[in-house]
Amino acid sequence: VAMPQGVAKIGTPFFSSYFEVICNSVELSSSEKCKGALPEEGKQYAIANITVKNLYKKQITLFEFGGADSVLLKDADGEKYPMITDYLWKAKRDEATDSPAMESGESYTFRCFYSVPKEVKLKSFRISATSGHVYVIDLETK
Repeated sequence: VAMPQGVAKIGTPFFSSYFEVICNSVELSSSEKCKGALPEEGKQYAIANITVKNLYKKQITLFEFGGADSVLLKDADGEKYPMITDYLWKAKRDEATDSPAMESGESYTFRCFYSVPKEVKLKSFRISATSGHVYVIDLETK
């Protein structure tokens, strides 16, 4: 029997697999670049900013958190949006992370980019570490 999804909030820590996870924000932007490009005509980027902390007693890499399948955005019409990059994106630079090693207790912040319509009303953000518990953040009541 699968465990029910947990409920999380923006800015509040939760635990999934070896990580403490905080979704710092999910923001919309028409001016931010991803892979050197602005959003396509009629689109904007939804950008999730996430911090993970290694709770394991040994060094692990960001790869253990997961990738595009670990995070999923959904709008009010039920449309699902996958990440548009194959990798987690650096928090401050327009480039992929290199899956940095994190010592026990160390944190790392990254971004996830999604291409969404300009008129979108975001509903939820699903997040989980690989093999970890799944949490959903309600974006309608942030």
